[in-house]
Amino acid sequence: MKGITGHRVHDAYASMGARPAGVRAKPEQTGPSAGRAAPEAASVAISEGARKLFESRAVSDTARIEQLKDKVNAGPSAFNAELIAERMLAELGR
Repeated sequence: MKGITGHRVHDAYASMGARPAGVRAKPEQTGPSAGRAAPEAASVAISEGARKLFESRAVSDTARIEQLKDKVNAGPSAFNAELIAERMLAELGR
């Protein structure tokens, strides 16, 4: 049977058996690979409304928030699911 020498997984496994128990090997220091390019940074767009909200750090429509809290506390019958679905479809243009 032919052995699996020269494979990095096999070499790592074999080298673990050569060390006393509880002793860890130092990780290899590898430099950047010449074939790899640097990862591309993500592009993020923030809306003007989000910027204003962040800058104010306060919620301006507290009456609307209280109204919604009251509806949530009243239970699911306080929301008209059909009306919400119609509005969602209208927003999507369907």
